[in-house]
Amino acid sequence: MTKHEQMRFVNSLLGSIKDDIRRGISNGDIPATWDGIELREYVFELARRARRDDLLAGARGRDYRNTIITTNL
Repeated sequence: MTKHEQMRFVNSLLGSIKDDIRRGISNGDIPATWDGIELREYVFELARRARRDDLLAGARGRDYRNTIITTNL
Protein backbone atom coordinates (compact mmCIF):
# COMPACT_ATOMS: atom_id res chain seq x y z
CA MET A 1 0.00 0.00 0.00
CA THR A 2 1.39 3.40 -0.86
CA LYS A 3 1.52 6.18 1.73
CA HIS A 4 -1.30 7.90 -0.13
CA GLU A 5 -3.43 4.74 -0.02
CA GLN A 6 -2.67 4.34 3.69
CA MET A 7 -3.78 7.92 4.36
CA ARG A 8 -6.99 7.43 2.35
CA PHE A 9 -7.77 4.22 4.23
CA VAL A 10 -7.20 5.80 7.65
CA ASN A 11 -9.24 8.89 6.72
CA SER A 12 -12.07 6.70 5.47
CA LEU A 13 -12.11 4.40 8.51
CA LEU A 14 -11.88 7.20 11.07
CA GLY A 15 -14.35 9.32 9.12
CA SER A 16 -16.85 6.47 9.25
CA ILE A 17 -16.39 6.11 13.01
CA LYS A 18 -16.75 9.88 13.45
CA ASP A 19 -19.91 9.93 11.31
CA ASP A 20 -21.46 7.06 13.31
CA ILE A 21 -20.77 8.84 16.61
CA ARG A 22 -22.03 12.21 15.40
CA ARG A 23 -25.19 10.55 14.07
CA GLY A 24 -25.71 8.82 17.42
CA ILE A 25 -25.34 12.12 19.26
CA SER A 26 -27.68 13.95 16.86
CA ASN A 27 -30.47 11.38 16.99
CA GLY A 28 -30.21 10.84 20.76
CA ASP A 29 -28.92 7.27 20.71
CA ILE A 30 -25.85 8.37 22.66
CA PRO A 31 -26.89 9.54 26.13
CA ALA A 32 -26.29 13.19 26.97
CA THR A 33 -24.68 12.01 30.21
CA TRP A 34 -21.75 10.47 28.33
CA ASP A 35 -18.57 12.47 28.59
CA GLY A 36 -15.04 11.78 27.41
CA ILE A 37 -14.81 8.55 29.37
CA GLU A 38 -17.79 6.83 27.70
CA LEU A 39 -17.16 8.43 24.31
CA ARG A 40 -13.54 7.26 24.31
CA GLU A 41 -14.71 3.74 25.13
CA TYR A 42 -17.30 3.94 22.35
CA VAL A 43 -14.62 5.00 19.83
CA PHE A 44 -12.63 1.95 20.95
CA GLU A 45 -15.71 -0.27 20.57
CA LEU A 46 -16.41 0.93 17.03
CA ALA A 47 -12.75 0.43 16.08
CA ARG A 48 -12.86 -3.06 17.61
CA ARG A 49 -15.94 -3.90 15.54
CA ALA A 50 -14.09 -2.83 12.38
CA ARG A 51 -11.17 -5.10 13.25
CA ARG A 52 -10.30 -8.23 11.25
CA ASP A 53 -8.14 -10.22 13.65
CA ASP A 54 -8.47 -13.34 11.49
CA LEU A 55 -6.28 -11.64 8.87
CA LEU A 56 -3.51 -10.77 11.31
CA ALA A 57 -2.23 -14.25 12.06
CA GLY A 58 0.96 -16.22 11.66
CA ALA A 59 4.05 -14.41 10.40
CA ARG A 60 2.06 -11.30 9.51
CA GLY A 61 0.73 -11.05 13.06
CA ARG A 62 4.19 -11.61 14.54
CA ASP A 63 5.67 -8.93 12.28
CA TYR A 64 2.91 -6.51 13.25
CA ARG A 65 3.35 -7.09 17.00
CA ASN A 66 7.14 -6.82 16.66
CA THR A 67 6.80 -3.48 14.85
CA ILE A 68 4.46 -2.13 17.53
CA ILE A 69 6.82 -3.20 20.33
CA THR A 70 10.10 -2.11 18.75
CA THR A 71 9.00 1.26 17.34
CA ASN A 72 6.94 2.50 20.32
CA LEU A 73 3.90 3.09 18.11
